[in-house]
Amino acid sequence: MFKLKHWSDQPKELKIICFLQIFIGANLFGFLSTFILFLLKYTTLSDGYSIFGILAAMTCIVPLLGGVLADKYFSPVQIIVISFLLQVLGFLLLALLIPNVIIIGALLVVIGIGLGRSAITKWLGGFYTKDQKVLRDHGFQYNYAFLNFGAILGPIFYGLLFSSDLYQVAFFISMTLMIMNTLLIIYLTHTKMTLKMVWLLMVGFALVGCMDMLIHHYALFELLVLVITGMTVIWLIYYVVSQPQQLKGIVIFILLLSFISFLFFIVEYQFGALLPIFIKNCTQIVVYGWKIPAGSYAALLPLSIVIGAVILLPLTTRLSQQGYFKNYMIKSGLGMLFAGLSFFIFTWVAHMSGANIGVSALLILLAYFLLGLGEILIGPMVFSAITALIPKLQIIVFIGILYLFIALGGFVSGAFAKYMVPAHSFAMEYIQAFSILGLACLGCVLIITLLYFLFKNRFNLK
Repeated sequence: MFKLKHWSDQPKELKIICFLQIFIGANLFGFLSTFILFLLKYTTLSDGYSIFGILAAMTCIVPLLGGVLADKYFSPVQIIVISFLLQVLGFLLLALLIPNVIIIGALLVVIGIGLGRSAITKWLGGFYTKDQKVLRDHGFQYNYAFLNFGAILGPIFYGLLFSSDLYQVAFFISMTLMIMNTLLIIYLTHTKMTLKMVWLLMVGFALVGCMDMLIHHYALFELLVLVITGMTVIWLIYYVVSQPQQLKGIVIFILLLSFISFLFFIVEYQFGALLPIFIKNCTQIVVYGWKIPAGSYAALLPLSIVIGAVILLPLTTRLSQQGYFKNYMIKSGLGMLFAGLSFFIFTWVAHMSGANIGVSALLILLAYFLLGLGEILIGPMVFSAITALIPKLQIIVFIGILYLFIALGGFVSGAFAKYMVPAHSFAMEYIQAFSILGLACLGCVLIITLLYFLFKNRFNLK
């Protein structure tokens, strides 16, 4: 019988990180998954999707900055403390409910979240040797599971409070949790505030000011995204060509996994774009006389990830004992398969809603569960691959590249929602959108399967 014996073998720092991740997840996921419901009080549906896409992207773009800072100028813990302080201020501004500062508050929150993500990954990845493949994989899975355990709580409380228009209460609770997080990590790691950290806070405020101007000129922001994407592609081509022969295969393999993550997160980020509005407008699910708030359904995704991490642990353990190529390619294919099946179920739910047929809560639960299984396979896998295969001095660069891919996925997810369901939120529009997402995932599964059989004998990654 399989036992969770690897938890006791993990470094003690993992236990600190996992405890902190419970609180981080409660704010991160609760905020992102329900914020569009709050935004609709102040903007149109189309603009709300655009803003969500930008915020989702920022939680991943900023880790590029956080990674560089944690690598060269600060310790990972110092970056984490700064990220918490930015979130405290952001939630404070959101709680004021002043239209002109809502976006500024939201940007402070997501920039704070993004700033610490690379630092946390670098902090965790540094606790394992290259030979600890199984222990490393389990460490990142535990990290993911505890983050998502906290994320279960966030949407429930945000959904309940938002459904009663208690927005200020929700943001004050989030601010309080981040203050507790800050004090806790300072106490556990004996971190002291330095002048460099104060300067970094000021840089964060300046970045927020620039982003606020770009959001109010969305076409300019889209152009900036295209320019950054183009420059990144050119640089990656140059980078691959300039690598020694023994590293080229590894670099190409990591970039392939990062691209798969980009595709997956276009689909997965719909938890905060299409899905909250779809559930609010097109479903009327009542349990024992109580209508479940639309925002609270998002809690099913992290709940599924926590459960899926346990269910899939025997499988992931067996795969971790295989060669790196086989391990990561099979996980990628299965993850995209589960995501595709999830959105086929959402397509069915949308069809039932359009035909005025009662929708079972079990269908939505199953759809979120399959999407959660997809994330537990793909999410921690790529971080594990980077820290296992890439030379130590280049790890932070590739973590930043991965976050850039995920950020682009978040931005595209908002643009996709805006294009497919611009204003009316009819069931037919959701049927179209969900079908496209499901078919795209299955197409990815076929391509991953083909690549696996074509190259399984060419990648000698032990």
